[in-house]
Amino acid sequence: MSFCGSSVQPPFQGYEIYYTIRTANEGAPSEPLHHDELSARFGRLSAADGRSCDTGRPPLIRATDAEPDHTVHLDLTVFRLTDTSDTEPFLRLSWRSGEISVRRGVADEFGPCRRFADVDGYRSADIDVSQAAAAAIADAGGVIYLHAYAVSYGFDRGQRLYSTPLRIGRVELALPFQ
Repeated sequence: MSFCGSSVQPPFQGYEIYYTIRTANEGAPSEPLHHDELSARFGRLSAADGRSCDTGRPPLIRATDAEPDHTVHLDLTVFRLTDTSDTEPFLRLSWRSGEISVRRGVADEFGPCRRFADVDGYRSADIDVSQAAAAAIADAGGVIYLHAYAVSYGFDRGQRLYSTPLRIGRVELALPFQ
């Protein structure tokens, strides 16, 4: 069955990656059991393509990019644009058939999502960062961790359905960002 050109949305849309930033002393967050918990306590990774930072975007990883058995292998790494560049580091998300640079799920004052390396852009009230991590970022010392979770989602009779969140790991980020 093909959904190309169909006005009916396919049931499986893709994957979203949610994250939270915490210090080493705080440890891992309590496991979210439902998508509602993720959206209330975690940020949603956004493509670094300059689009508005809202929740109405298509999935970060589309179903068509997944492998036939719907597995997605993720590699979230810190990188610089070039080895000789003084530009800030970015985060990259990669899987079988693609890779993208990602930003935080928090809008800056101009609308696009904030960059992870904008150390002045972390506020203790932001949904994606703990108060201790925001303070560590402001002090520019130590190590913080980005804890990541994945959910798949789709539609059934016009309603969005989300899978149970799956912890996919954590990334260590040394401060100041290098």
